[in-house]
Amino acid sequence: MATVISLKRRAYSLIELLIVVLIIAILSQLALSSYRVLHLKTGRSEAIAALMNAAWEQQKFFASFNRYSLNVFPLNPNAQLSTVTATGLYKLEVQVCDQGSISYCFEVIAEAQGAQAQDKCTRLSIDSYGRRRSLGDKVENCWR
Repeated sequence: MATVISLKRRAYSLIELLIVVLIIAILSQLALSSYRVLHLKTGRSEAIAALMNAAWEQQKFFASFNRYSLNVFPLNPNAQLSTVTATGLYKLEVQVCDQGSISYCFEVIAEAQGAQAQDKCTRLSIDSYGRRRSLGDKVENCWR
């Protein structure tokens, strides 16, 4: 006796397809926002490296000339009063700090530009005493 096996094809309903599409949309939104935060944090680390480098150059300049400079990288022969980081995400400049004379102290400031201005830390700075500052969020969050 021959047995007949019934194969029943089942199609997906529109509701099931919409649920799958919704789940994919939610997961992609989470991934995109995580990527965006990581991208902004990467830009911030570039600014921190540039600030540390500029502060180091200011200290080397002070060791040679017994004063600080308003140029961001004073030992560079093409030194400028302001410059941008390698990717152009931050503008760097040196200002006189609270004591009022560039001879005694400086503050190097990195101001976010373009897409980086959407970061929560829009302005980072370091002074001749090594004090780190930030605008937009706590210093601990911005300088890590």
